[in-house]
Amino acid sequence: MNTELEQLKYQIISSIVSLNDLASLSEVKNFLKNTLDTFQTTKKTVSIHVDDELLFWEIVCLAAIDYQKAIKELANQPLSYLFEFEEILAQKLYNLDKKELALTIYDSDSISKDDFLYVRCFIVCQGRFFYEKIVNKEIQMINQTFEPLLYLSEKAYFEKTEVEFPLLPTSVSYETGSNKTEWI
Repeated sequence: MNTELEQLKYQIISSIVSLNDLASLSEVKNFLKNTLDTFQTTKKTVSIHVDDELLFWEIVCLAAIDYQKAIKELANQPLSYLFEFEEILAQKLYNLDKKELALTIYDSDSISKDDFLYVRCFIVCQGRFFYEKIVNKEIQMINQTFEPLLYLSEKAYFEKTEVEFPLLPTSVSYETGSNKTEWI
């Protein structure tokens, strides 16, 4: 998201420099129109990502309160969003996959990979504010679990299509220990 904005900023600055090379008013008008079109496209893309993230937090918080309602809410979204939801979830769980956080609730010898994954699911279901406090180490981990979060997309997909959810890879793995730099 920030990369797209940085690219747009670079294009605008480059374009301002290019204005000196334009010979006619029509070239200036065309240039400004193209710059505006690029900005509008980038703005829509950034806005979609923000909306996806807000919807993600609404649904995961709902899952902690009423899991069946959360399945229905997610199933009411476009199919493409179910895959986006999985990607966002994988990113959030990956960001919490840190040995330092695990050691706040486990001894170094007794870290259960599955249990720590389910603890991270619980943290995500507590909402964005709580999640960010944990990620930023402002508060300690809580040893409570919420494994069903991992199956929310799968259940919503089945409710929507009556077909099994296709397991597509996400950009990161949420399995415990996959965030290699945080487990050294």
